[in-house]
Amino acid sequence: MTLRAVALLAFSFGLVRALFITLDEVARRRQRDFSTIFRDLATLFVYGIVFLMVARFEFNVDVTPLLATSALVTAVVGLALQETLGNVFSGLSLQLQKPFAPATGCASDPISAACKESVGALRDWSPARSSASKCRTGRWRGRSSPTTGATR
Repeated sequence: MTLRAVALLAFSFGLVRALFITLDEVARRRQRDFSTIFRDLATLFVYGIVFLMVARFEFNVDVTPLLATSALVTAVVGLALQETLGNVFSGLSLQLQKPFAPATGCASDPISAACKESVGALRDWSPARSSASKCRTGRWRGRSSPTTGATR
């Protein structure tokens, strides 16, 4: 390894790290919350690009076979872990969209007594707008029971 390549790699990694620290600080000042897994994946992606660029331009390494091999390995691992990766991406989308608030529950329509199951309905639900809601213990609170209409 040449000293120039090591210095360029260290400088590039430091620059990427400083960029991500700055972006994180700007997001905190604007009161935006980014998931740590998205931040880590973006950092890993940028570090990989920097490493490939240094290998290509400083060591004159052809990175095309390396990228083709990694794409093949990614396809094999992706097919083998299909269900697990589906769960991971579902969790990532929940972290990105944040559809649930800390006190989110199931809202009941007092006329039809139907429980709204869509995430959008849960996101916009508030106890002040609902006449009856099911609390965590399974008891209904509100003016009347949604199934029998009896008042408590």
